[in-house]
Amino acid sequence: MRASREEMQQEALSRAVGNQSTANGAPIFAGFMEKGISEDDIKPRENVFTYNAWRALGRQVRRGEHGVKVTTWIPAAGKEETDPETGEKKAGRGFKVCKFATVFHISQTDPIQPAKQSPPRNGDGTAAYLAARDRGLDPVDLAYEDRCAELAGINPYGPLE
Repeated sequence: MRASREEMQQEALSRAVGNQSTANGAPIFAGFMEKGISEDDIKPRENVFTYNAWRALGRQVRRGEHGVKVTTWIPAAGKEETDPETGEKKAGRGFKVCKFATVFHISQTDPIQPAKQSPPRNGDGTAAYLAARDRGLDPVDLAYEDRCAELAGINPYGPLE
């Protein structure tokens, strides 16, 4: 079964934020500095993400923007094996597949416009979205901060009544 678009975006974001590898650090810094972004403004896992991770954060990569290619290793499950003696099925040995991804800097993105983005579908996100709207804040502009706070387990709007 294929993952929904939202699930795929959330998975991309969680991999980007949760991974501790620094293997792509040099290409990220070199690539974005070549594009005129200062070294101080480049913060991988904070303001450099893949297209799908930016979508999960409520941002859209601008049409025509070119990112930086990085190498990523995606875990894959091995083939299920059957023990010939007992007939017991065993999970196959897992492995990793090398893939290439393109990452974009926050300066290459724009907030998704309200007409194009509906409120989050999970209960907690909807409450935060409505709380922001009721307090006169633009929930779409805050989507990036909301997602980061959500990942950190913080409610950016304070206690909800």
